[in-house]
Amino acid sequence: MLLHNAILRLDPTSSTLTSTHYHFIRLCLSARAYGEAADILDRPIYHIPTSLDKASAARSYQYLCSAESSSAYLTPGTSLTEKFNYRTYLEYYLYGGMVYIALREWEKALFFLEACLVIPTSNTVSYIQIEAYRKFVLVGLLHNNRIPKAPKTISTSAIKTIRLVAKAYDCLADAFKSNDPERFRAEVAEGQSLWAQDCNTGLVLQLFDSFRKYAVIRLGRTFIALSIAEVAKRTSVDPSDVKGTAAYVASLISQGELNAELTASSGNDPMPVLRFLPSAATTKSEAQLQQELAAQTGGLRNILKHISDNDHRVEITKEYIGFLQKLKKQKEQAAKGGAAGVSEAQFEDIDEDMMGDI
Repeated sequence: MLLHNAILRLDPTSSTLTSTHYHFIRLCLSARAYGEAADILDRPIYHIPTSLDKASAARSYQYLCSAESSSAYLTPGTSLTEKFNYRTYLEYYLYGGMVYIALREWEKALFFLEACLVIPTSNTVSYIQIEAYRKFVLVGLLHNNRIPKAPKTISTSAIKTIRLVAKAYDCLADAFKSNDPERFRAEVAEGQSLWAQDCNTGLVLQLFDSFRKYAVIRLGRTFIALSIAEVAKRTSVDPSDVKGTAAYVASLISQGELNAELTASSGNDPMPVLRFLPSAATTKSEAQLQQELAAQTGGLRNILKHISDNDHRVEITKEYIGFLQKLKKQKEQAAKGGAAGVSEAQFEDIDEDMMGDI
């Protein structure tokens, strides 16, 4: 709780990632204080600590405390955060994903695990990213019955290496999607020691319930109605447990997981019949749509504000000024004919090329 308050006292928006964030999330994960961690993780990160010197900061703001963005003073230079390396970023997003996994907030967990996969790591693949991919596969199956697509920003060679090391998880996902209970159970049993070694046994065990749930849902693509006895035969581990299957299907319907209803049989059979309902598009009122649009507009304005601040801070760095000086000399040489074959197009898009030069 002390670190939680310290983060918000230094930056009420928690928009700049600091070493305090890292230590706090790690401690929360160890103490299983997932709710405390989620309160910080739910706040978007827009900035990372930089080595902006005090002279540059002074040119940007009269006083650091008067800065609109916390990124102006939450830097290693002010000792309000420690220096980061790529492992710190990877671990922070992996830990964040693990917090959301514990809370069963699968979509948020996928976001953090994906961020861990795309963070640059000096042209190498980190073991932390391999661990994130393993959980990425399992969470994707739990969330929407499929493996999420690999992020487009990750290099082809990196994702190939990751998948090669985590091949057992891809095999498990293939078995999950096969709709073959025997094959799925065999795959889980085969890798039992591996799941335990990777501390993913809990997630794998949750796949059993998801496998059964999606097996029931898939029946709606083929059948309009089906007897519970037939549902048990197709989806239950014990095909003879008709009453248990009926209770399980009823729970799926009550939780909104299955768009269907249980009706009484027309014959003498006391077992109900599962009837799948047509999927109806949910309509929202005009007030609800306006509220959603207003929230999205506010979010976009907030992002643009942080982008503008980042642009301003980049413009006052020594690297950017040095780049402009170098560019000016190149243009002068080109004008005098000293740089043959240099076109004006090479001097365009300064902001895009600057980072590569640094």
